Amino acid sequence: MILERDVLYINGQLVKEVFQIGRNRFYKTVNNEILPFPSNTSVEMKCTRCGNFIHQKKFWSHLQKYSKQKYLCQSCRMFLFNPFKGKKHSKESKEKQRLKKIGKYIGKNNPMYGKSLNDYMDDNKIALRKLHISESVKGKNNPMYGKDWRIGKTKEEILSRNNNIKNTFAKKTKEEKAEISRKISESQKRLKELDPEKYREQKAKAGRISVKNQSMYKINKIEKKVYDWLLEHNIAFEYSCIMGDGINNYQYDFIIKNKRILVEVQGDYWHGNPMFFNKDGSDNKRKLNDIQIKKKNYDILKYNFSIEKKFKLLYIWEYDINNDDFSALKELLDENKITRN
Repeated sequence: MILERDVLYINGQLVKEVFQIGRNRFYKTVNNEILPFPSNTSVEMKCTRCGNFIHQKKFWSHLQKYSKQKYLCQSCRMFLFNPFKGKKHSKESKEKQRLKKIGKYIGKNNPMYGKSLNDYMDDNKIALRKLHISESVKGKNNPMYGKDWRIGKTKEEILSRNNNIKNTFAKKTKEEKAEISRKISESQKRLKELDPEKYREQKAKAGRISVKNQSMYKINKIEKKVYDWLLEHNIAFEYSCIMGDGINNYQYDFIIKNKRILVEVQGDYWHGNPMFFNKDGSDNKRKLNDIQIKKKNYDILKYNFSIEKKFKLLYIWEYDINNDDFSALKELLDENKITRN
């Protein structure tokens, strides 16, 4: 039989004609070379619609059928000759299909139950998949790019989402929390180097949110004693004052009304009271640890900022508060100070 179309390929070579002599079958290539028809060789037929090569086991019957007409693969035949094409399912058929699927893939019936997609991929494929996902939602490809998810949400929905995030974070181990903090820190450093203007905007936004949510700072025991002492002496004040320049924002424990005076209540341990701590642990004092050193450096930044903004900053230590010694705040008792409203 003569094949007028390029439908048959044997070992990747186009076949022009196939024929049979007795029980023996032969084929002729485009170079007019006659070879015996193989029994265990790759024999493929090319779909004239999609161009895909389909491996055929029952190739002789297919040749007889498609030698004088277009060969179509199963997918193309289903597409072109589907009797249901262009029709819609009825509500009854949809409901019947839905009922069939209920519970079919739930729990252990699901073939992926207890498994992860990563179980079927090596490290390279996992890395490529993560990269692909990251690139697909990066920048303007992200459907939430430039949008605020809070728009259109009720206060209850926003509160519920925030609580879910807090609960999820609380369940993480100490190592996982440290890793999250490290990644956030690195991303902030990269942003500061690559786009300083955007970094400044984000810090300013965080500062505004912090100022708006001053109520998040809860008064502790020693601060409560200072709070009561200020009330007792009729000194006008406000608890928890946040000040900043848009990039750096600092929280101070008390601000005295109508006077440029700030008050900081210093815990003996967290702020490293010089009565009990020093850098080298000499004079029978304890050596400052990394946390205390970090706190002291931060206190210096807060002090410098208050001086820059022409505020006077007063410190009172936990040891003195517990011994009812408020002499560090005696300046607030001067006669020329404004009394509480």
